[in-house]
Amino acid sequence: MFSQAGGVQPGPSATVAPLGAEHVRLFYHYLDLGDTEGLVSLLDPDTRFRYPGRPTARGPSQVVSLLDRPLTTHTRHSLFKTVAEGDTVVAIGRFTRERESEGNRNETEFVDVFTLSEHGLLLACRRYRWVN
Repeated sequence: MFSQAGGVQPGPSATVAPLGAEHVRLFYHYLDLGDTEGLVSLLDPDTRFRYPGRPTARGPSQVVSLLDRPLTTHTRHSLFKTVAEGDTVVAIGRFTRERESEGNRNETEFVDVFTLSEHGLLLACRRYRWVN
């Protein structure tokens, strides 16, 4: 893209990727805190999430329901790496879930592929996971 002054300006995807990467980091932070309002503030109104073995969640309220966890469960997402380019952010990490009532601890490594809206909000997410 060219500005009126004749210089080259970055396209929208060049400016969206860094914002989207920060939104992805905040997404996991809010998710681990159980901060629903913070989480919803990062989601595009047309968002859709696909997690293994679950129906696709469409819209912020269905995404919150998909991600909701029992009160007796503590979760933590540890990110190993995030890669942002264009309208895509890939997050690679480990999800740890501890159930107080059972004393169980489960760990799953995951790759989440996010698609960003033109404003850097989370438009879509698809999770890939494996169990160690």
